Amino acid sequence: MNQPRSILWKALIWQFYTQNAGFFLFFFLFFFGIVAPSQQLAYHYAIILGILHTPALLVLVLFCWLLYAIKCIRWIISVQQSPDHVFLGVLPLVGRIRAFRLLLEVQIVFFLPVLLYALAVIAIAFIQVAWVVASLIGCFIVWVCLISAALYWYELFYPGRLIRMPLLHRRATRKEYIPYWSFLVRGLLAQHKTLLAGIKLFGCGILYLLLKIQTPDDYDIRMPFLVFSIALLGHGVLIYETRGMEEERLLFYRSMPVPLFKRLLQYMIFYLLVFLPEIITIGWLMPDHIRIKDALGFVLAGYSTLLLLNSWLFIVSLQRSDFIKLSLGVFGILYFGVLSGGLILLSGLFLLTAGSLFFGGYCRKDG
Repeated sequence: MNQPRSILWKALIWQFYTQNAGFFLFFFLFFFGIVAPSQQLAYHYAIILGILHTPALLVLVLFCWLLYAIKCIRWIISVQQSPDHVFLGVLPLVGRIRAFRLLLEVQIVFFLPVLLYALAVIAIAFIQVAWVVASLIGCFIVWVCLISAALYWYELFYPGRLIRMPLLHRRATRKEYIPYWSFLVRGLLAQHKTLLAGIKLFGCGILYLLLKIQTPDDYDIRMPFLVFSIALLGHGVLIYETRGMEEERLLFYRSMPVPLFKRLLQYMIFYLLVFLPEIITIGWLMPDHIRIKDALGFVLAGYSTLLLLNSWLFIVSLQRSDFIKLSLGVFGILYFGVLSGGLILLSGLFLLTAGSLFFGGYCRKDG
């Protein structure tokens, strides 16, 4: 390995995979950890067939790959613009063509997780005689890698000019409105991403497996909902930690002239994002493995519970152990709703209670 390539491996590739190890581990466990090893091939073969024969799913997959490409571009450009990596400025000495080739190699290694899966999709597309999809995916991968390498090359030879492109630059170049839910998401990912990943993997994986084995002949949602409630208990810990983070770092928001309804809306958006993986998992299994009414009950019950527990912390300050006891009581009420068939009605009551507690508790605490 020659010297310029060695520099790029150490300064870019090694650092990227080291810093984003948690990111890759989460997606690896999400795609390969929720299915038994004996069913892995059939599971992914079914996903690939869905990509080949469902245009909406194909567009969604390409969009996700594009988002990952943008993540790579923003990361490398931020490194190129960092004072700690000014030594990368010597790369133009190797020549324009060789510099582009080296940066293209870097992008291919960065894009390797996507590239390997894309090759599998293309191979099955050839077997299924889906020439159009195979050509589209191949052209997409090639152009993404070429354009990405061209952007790195441009920043290398004309440093600082890409700063005018906010999509590719990690820092805001002008003052923008940042919603409060964004602060909450960033804080959660920064401080509790391991806890969040564990809760999501357990909750979505168990929920998927328990609902997947159900058939119309032995349909019963009581046991899946009981395990689902245990996963929601883990969300109670996230809610408690998020409120602690707010009290410690985000008190400035209380002094801002924001109407109470908009404040509540910020929390509704935040917990919708937190609960989104479970919503996707449940929606994926409809209607073959869970009836639409029961799926709606699961989603409303989980979402309303998160909002209710969050609003409760505006009423009274609780120790973590006491908050967990409160959460267990709420989940017991929910399970009674499952047994009585009134889960959706009970969820609506939880939503109304959450709103009432928030308006009353936030005003009192703010005053």
